[in-house]
Amino acid sequence: MLWKSKRAAALAGALTLLAVIAGPTAAASAEVESSRITSLAYPTTYTLDDTTAPASANTVLVSGTTAGSGNLALRCFYGVGPTEYTEVLGGVKTEEVTPGEDRFRGEVETKAFVARPCVLRAVPPGNAEPHPPGSIAEEEKDPFQGPHVAGSSFGTTTDANALTDDYSLGLGTLVGYMRLDSVGDCGLGYSSLFAPESLVEGEGLFDCAGALFEEQPLALGKAATRSEIEVDGADAYGPAAAGYWEERLKTTIPGAPELKLGKSFGGGEAEVHETDPIVRCSPQPAVFPPTTSSCREFVATGLQLERTWSTSQGDRVAAMTDRWSSTDGAAHTLSAIYDQGLFANEGKGGEYEFPGTGSFATKAGGEIVGVPAGAGAIYYKEDAAAEGTAHPVGAIVYDRAPGEALSFVLGSHEAGGKESEFQMPYQATIPAGGGYTLAMTYVQGAALSEVQALASEALAGDQPPAVTISSPANGTKVSGTSVTVSGTASAKGETPSLTVAGHAVSVGANGAWSTSVALNAGANTVTAVASNRLGLTAEQSISVTYVKPPAKPKPHPPSPPRAHELGVASGANGEVSFTVACSGTRGTSCVVAAGVSTVERSRHGRPVAVAARHRRHRGPHSIRLTVGAATVTIPAGGQVRISIALNAVGRSLLARFGYLPVHLTAEQVSGRAHRTFVSENLVVVPVRRHHHRRRHRRR
Repeated sequence: MLWKSKRAAALAGALTLLAVIAGPTAAASAEVESSRITSLAYPTTYTLDDTTAPASANTVLVSGTTAGSGNLALRCFYGVGPTEYTEVLGGVKTEEVTPGEDRFRGEVETKAFVARPCVLRAVPPGNAEPHPPGSIAEEEKDPFQGPHVAGSSFGTTTDANALTDDYSLGLGTLVGYMRLDSVGDCGLGYSSLFAPESLVEGEGLFDCAGALFEEQPLALGKAATRSEIEVDGADAYGPAAAGYWEERLKTTIPGAPELKLGKSFGGGEAEVHETDPIVRCSPQPAVFPPTTSSCREFVATGLQLERTWSTSQGDRVAAMTDRWSSTDGAAHTLSAIYDQGLFANEGKGGEYEFPGTGSFATKAGGEIVGVPAGAGAIYYKEDAAAEGTAHPVGAIVYDRAPGEALSFVLGSHEAGGKESEFQMPYQATIPAGGGYTLAMTYVQGAALSEVQALASEALAGDQPPAVTISSPANGTKVSGTSVTVSGTASAKGETPSLTVAGHAVSVGANGAWSTSVALNAGANTVTAVASNRLGLTAEQSISVTYVKPPAKPKPHPPSPPRAHELGVASGANGEVSFTVACSGTRGTSCVVAAGVSTVERSRHGRPVAVAARHRRHRGPHSIRLTVGAATVTIPAGGQVRISIALNAVGRSLLARFGYLPVHLTAEQVSGRAHRTFVSENLVVVPVRRHHHRRRHRRR
C-alpha cells in the first residue's frame, strides 16, 4: 500500500486560505517609499496557529514605520520571483503621528504563516517588484524591511464517537519543517529543508515514519493480513487506527479509545506527549480485516502506548520515545511493526546505507535486510546522486535492533516511484508491573557529514546513564537508625530518574542528589539505580553497618503517691478531725475523700437511738445517714489535718442525744485504683462550754 503525504494538500489549502485573507486595497493617496516592521521580533518571529486555542491567541499585531504615507499591503515573500509571495493583510493605512513620521498597524491571523517561512514586508499594493528573502546585506538594501517569520500549526481530529483520535503538528523554522501525527496516522508525517537565506523549500524526506498503521502494508499487489500492532496474538489498534476502521466500515463502533495529548512549543520546535490506549475487536479479534460482524465493539487489550516526540536543531532532529506498559496488572506479548516511509527522487531514486555495509545502495520491493544487534543508524539519500537542501540526506537512529530482518514494501528506485518504504518488526513481553521502551531518532540534513554528526549525538544518547555514591564510604559503620546517602547521576541529554534503596529520589540540574536511608541492625546494602528515557539503567551499591549503642538502664518508675493516717481521729467540739500524710515522688499528690456517717433507729417516726454501725440484728426502722464529708488534695511529702463539720442532720442528732456515735472512712481516690485507708468508729461530742462564777463582794 502506498502512503501519500498530506503535505501537498496542506500547502495548497494554506495558499488558498491566504488568498482569502488578503483584503481589498484602496487607491494609494501617496506612494510609500520605504517601511520597516517593528512590532514582530527581529530578525525572526515564530508563530503557532493552534485551532484548539481561543481565536484571540491566534493573531499577532504587526506595526511599523514608513517614509511617505498611503495604503500598504502586508506580504510574506518566500521566493525570488516578483509574484512569489502571499498577501496576509491588505488595505493597511498609514497614520501620521508627527510631521514626516508615519506609522501603520494591523492584526494578522497566525494561519497566514503556516505555508512556509518568509520575510514579512509592508509594501504599496501596486508594488510589483520582487522582494525575496536574502542575506543580511541583501535585506538591508531592500527599502521594505521586516522580520523572517516561521509558522507552525496544531490541530486535532475526532472519530465517529466524537473522541479525539488524531492530531497534526506542523513545525517550521528557517532551517527545516516537520509534521508530527499520532501513532496510528503517520508518526513523522513529513519533513523537508529550507535553503539558507533564500528559504526555498527542497524535496521532502520523511513520509510517514515511525507509524503503526491499522494494517501491515506488504509488497505491491499483496493484501494485508494483520494490523501493525498485535497484543497477545490478536490484531490491535490505537485511537487513529480504530477510527480508520470505523470510517472504512461506515459505522460507529462502541468502545473506541481516546487519544490524550500534551504539548509545549517554542521557537518552531516542540515536545509532544501522546497516550494511546490499545484496543482489539470483539467478538472475533482474529478476523482480519475487521467486519461489522467481527468488530461489534472495541475492548481493551491491557496495553497502552505513550509516545513522546521532541524536535531540535531547527527541526532537523525529531527524537521519538515509545513506552509500552500494562494497564491491567497482567503480562502481555507485543508484536509491533514500525513502518518507515521516505520520499525517493522520481528520476534518480534514493539509496540506503545499513549498519555494517559501509556503502550506499538501492533497495527493491520485497527485499529483506538484516542489521546487527544493538543500537545503530540507517542512512538514506533522497537522491542517489545529489545532496543539499533540495535533496536532503536522512538517518533513522534506533536504540536496539529489530527482532527480525527489515522488509521493503517499496524499493528506493521503483520505476516511476516517488516513495520508499520498509518495516522494522519488534517483539516484546510487557511485564505486569513494568514496561518496554523503544527509541528512534529521525535526522535530516543537507549533507551526509552533517547527518552523521547529528546521528552520532543521538547514538550517544542511547547509552546507559551513570550513577555514583560519594557518601558515605563503602563499609561505613554508624550508630543511628538512618544515614544520609548522596552522590551524582547523569544521562546524555536528559535528567535520569533515580531510586535509592528502592525509593524515588529527585536529581538536581547539576546531577547531584541526596536522601536519608533507614537502616536495619547489622549490615545494610544501599543501592542507587539510575535509568534514562529508554529504560537503560546503571547502579552502584555500598554497605553500611548499623551498630546499636549499648542499651541505657531504664530509670525506676516514680513511686505512686500513697495516703495514710497519722495518730488517731477526734470527735471533739462537734466535728471529726484526723491527720493524713501523703508519701510519693515529688510533684505527685494524694486526693483524699473522707465521709462521716451514723445509724439512726426510730420508733413511731421519731429517733430513739444512734449508733456508729448497724447492729447484727437491726430492726426495720434503722437507717444509715451521712452527717459530714470532705475532699482534700495533699502534695507528696506533706500532711494535712482534716476537719469535717457535721451537716444539719448531724447537728440535729447531736443536739437531741448530747453525743453522736459515727463511722469515719477515708479513701484515696487519686491514681489507678481507689483504696480505703481509714475506717473507724468514734463519738462526736458537742462544743465544750465554759461557765463563769459570779464573785460576790463581801460587805
